[in-house]
Amino acid sequence: MNPQPFVIFPLLILIALLMDFQMATASIGSCSFHMYFYKTRATCEIPFYRRLQLGLTTNCSNNFETLISCIKNVTRVCEDSWRSDEWIDMDVRWKFRKQFYCQNGALLLPLALCGKKYYEKGPQCVRSYHRKFRKNITDPSLCNEYSKAKSCIQKLLKKECPANKKSRSLHMNVLFDSYNPFCINRIYLPPTTVATPPRKPQEITKQPIKPDKKTPQRNTLATSNASCNKLCFDIFFQTLLVPLFLLLN
Repeated sequence: MNPQPFVIFPLLILIALLMDFQMATASIGSCSFHMYFYKTRATCEIPFYRRLQLGLTTNCSNNFETLISCIKNVTRVCEDSWRSDEWIDMDVRWKFRKQFYCQNGALLLPLALCGKKYYEKGPQCVRSYHRKFRKNITDPSLCNEYSKAKSCIQKLLKKECPANKKSRSLHMNVLFDSYNPFCINRIYLPPTTVATPPRKPQEITKQPIKPDKKTPQRNTLATSNASCNKLCFDIFFQTLLVPLFLLLN
């Protein structure tokens, strides 16, 4: 009997627990979690894939630096550039992986607190899309394949993870919005206030900030640093799923 699935499944659950905890109050500087992803997608990912679709660039991996540079610029704006360029560069490269964009087409089965069947059936949702993406990135059917894969994941989540709606709200709002980088004529709209609630004030009326202290600057640094740690769980841990799924299947 192969013991690997019995080791891997608890590991997936542990990672999902950590990710849900880290993302509970996620924000990236002045940008909400969802708005940060909207900006990276609308200004960086969609143009990057569009050039590949139209044949203006011919190799995803060789042109990946253009995507990284764009995402770093978005990150600087959201964080008000309080970190050094070297730190931002290292952070972005750690979170936004080449394999995720150039091998998996910016779509993987998300980590969630679900039963074993979710991780057994989940890879089937993205298999056809991944196969077509890797074969021909200019294939016009990728628009429909990407949408079908997202819909399949959403249905599977509802079926196999019915008790986990609250804890995964931020993650799933981002995953299941209107984003589809392969539909040329589709407009990707920014998140609404319903999907992405505005950041709550720090209850200044209860604890007023004294003018002689430098609390605002320290709070800004702490908030951005914490949010960076939360954001990494979304993309970084998803890159771990491919070898794990191969072992499960």
